[in-house]
Amino acid sequence: MEDLSATRPELRPNTISYNTIISAYAKNGNIDQAEHILQRMEQQSQSQSQSQSESQSQSGSRCGSCPPDTVTYNSIINGLSMSSDPNGGERAEAILRRMEEMRRMEKMMMIPAGADGAQHAQPDLKSYTSVVNAFAKRGAAGRAEAILNDMVYLYQQGNDNLKPTILSFNTVCNSYAKSECRNDGDRALALLHRMETLHNAQGEYYVQPDIVTYTSVLDALSKQGTKDSAQKALDLLQVVERKYQETKSVSIKPNVRTYTSVINAISKSKVQPQRAQDILDRIEAVNELNDDTTTTTTSADNDDDDNHLQIDVDSVCYNAVLNAWGWSSAPDKVQQANKLFHRMLHLYASGRNVRVKPNLVTLNSLLNACAFARVKGGEGHAAAVLEVATNAFEQFVVDETKYGSANGLTYGIMLKIFNKFLPRNDDLRTEKMKNVFHQCCQNGYLDVSIFSQLKKGVSTVELKHLLGDGFLMDTSGKVRIDKRKIPEHWYQNEMPKKRRK
Repeated sequence: MEDLSATRPELRPNTISYNTIISAYAKNGNIDQAEHILQRMEQQSQSQSQSQSESQSQSGSRCGSCPPDTVTYNSIINGLSMSSDPNGGERAEAILRRMEEMRRMEKMMMIPAGADGAQHAQPDLKSYTSVVNAFAKRGAAGRAEAILNDMVYLYQQGNDNLKPTILSFNTVCNSYAKSECRNDGDRALALLHRMETLHNAQGEYYVQPDIVTYTSVLDALSKQGTKDSAQKALDLLQVVERKYQETKSVSIKPNVRTYTSVINAISKSKVQPQRAQDILDRIEAVNELNDDTTTTTTSADNDDDDNHLQIDVDSVCYNAVLNAWGWSSAPDKVQQANKLFHRMLHLYASGRNVRVKPNLVTLNSLLNACAFARVKGGEGHAAAVLEVATNAFEQFVVDETKYGSANGLTYGIMLKIFNKFLPRNDDLRTEKMKNVFHQCCQNGYLDVSIFSQLKKGVSTVELKHLLGDGFLMDTSGKVRIDKRKIPEHWYQNEMPKKRRK
């Protein structure tokens, strides 16, 4: 089209033509090529604005000039937002600032709209929202909030085209929830309070927090792992529950993720696990009450079922409570975790709640509680902890097709438990550790951490027998594994150390 336009002006590409190509490149992730075409458009537009041909002046046609418009820039900004470019946020913001500067210059120079009525490029809601998304996607929640602040400010200054939506705020809150920065939970909470203040002061529906907002903030607070953040999460849950009871609005109705986020906040604080248990018990009691009510009323009497605080509790929620016990220093944490584990088994096996099906996270959480239990009361207490761990482990080994197979973390924790609760040089300890080792190798999970626990638990003679030609002892007497001389399938599923969580 560009080549033919010299002799056939009617084929000269226009802004829509270029936008179509730019959009295709941007959606395909070829941002550099899209920006290259944008630069050509800008250069052509500048040259045409400096010198218009006489025929174009007479006809008012702008087909020879293809100025980028808002769609042009937004296509590239959105493409950067969705791309895997680690600098996509900065590049998207640079284009946004370029649009702002162009708009400011046009206002200063009082440049009118085009002869065909086309408006010059200016940032709109999509421009800002895409930049917010670009930073949020890359974990730069603070930068995302800064762009959001610009939107709010410009809207309050009278730019109705930049009215932020609840999605804009929730995107930033969710970015804080995914952040690993220690204080981002408080930053998310501060943003929530700002939303509430704006809503109360101006009555603007667009800043009214919904359950997505509250849940994201609760999730962000859970990452902080402090007693203070756990209390803030509990206080915020009360606010949500009160608002729901007052309004009966579905938009603010707590869900299982809401409660799980609060339980996670308690779990990661590593104190007061009973508070996490109380939350689970309370919502399960409400569920049972609602179930009983449903069976004794007709559908006509139940027109407001959507307003009941029925929570679809799942294994993620139960596992969070298991972790609350396991990570705590509560003296009865093994008994409480085991009780919860069997409750899950019963609910799933009976069909009362198939969503709480125990999984590998369940098993590892229970074993973790056992591994870090403080043994008091002599051998009897140690034997009880050992029995809980062994029974749970064997449950998964027997029914692995139902609940899932053990992994490297499972085997490592079991070896740790044997080391801790069985006497050294005891035949039973050696036998149990050998069995776990063989299962571990058979499933390909042998790694450094498992080998470390094995060395603590069995004699050098037994270790040499287990490893065969892979047994290696240096001149200092340190024992290592020669991976070249053991079967490759023993460690084919080995997890990198940084991923062992």
